[in-house]
Amino acid sequence: MHLEKRLQAKNLYFQTELTKTQIATLLQVSRRSVSNWVKEGDWARLKMSAAHLPAIIAENCYHILGHLTDYHLSGREYKAGR
Repeated sequence: MHLEKRLQAKNLYFQTELTKTQIATLLQVSRRSVSNWVKEGDWARLKMSAAHLPAIIAENCYHILGHLTDYHLSGREYKAGR
């Protein structure tokens, strides 16, 4: 049961803008439990990273595609790891 509450808290933490207090009240657990779960799982850092990840991935894809395009247009053969 405790593991189920923790999973529900994690889903609410990542998918909503609810506070830890609101999540605790909704799930009928202590605020301290929610705070401990957030700290133990490093949820705050993960939530922040998830917000920025799509932009970082897109930037990296454009960078890679730019290099592949340069190789293709230069007439040189592309070799992986180069």
